Amino acid sequence: MNDNIGNDVPPPLPNMMKDLDSAKPEALGAKKDVEITHIIYGLMASGYVTGGLGSLAAIILNYIKLDEVKGTPLEGHFRWQMRTFWWGMLWAVLSLLLMFVVIGFFTIIVVVIWHIYRIAKGWMRLNDGKPMDF
Repeated sequence: MNDNIGNDVPPPLPNMMKDLDSAKPEALGAKKDVEITHIIYGLMASGYVTGGLGSLAAIILNYIKLDEVKGTPLEGHFRWQMRTFWWGMLWAVLSLLLMFVVIGFFTIIVVVIWHIYRIAKGWMRLNDGKPMDF
């Protein structure tokens, strides 16, 4: 008989929670400010199913809460969200005007992809506890 049965237990896994704790979104600022930033990203994304009302609510919240996050790492997220809204609005209006000469149908697709990319990138960085450069 082999007396070593059961002695080949692998060592325990490293504590992965230590790694996760260092990347908590709360490292960006106050928990309520992090939560409102998540809500703003959600509102921006909901704009596609609310006919733009979600995006409008998001930009209003951005301006209302901007002073509370000035000087914190969340300020970069707010600036990212605001620029995403305003540049997206500009390119969407230009694309609508260009639809009279057909190219606007193609440019609006590019604008939508760019807008979704910006929302996803910002939201993922927020979720990882990382600031946005602005």
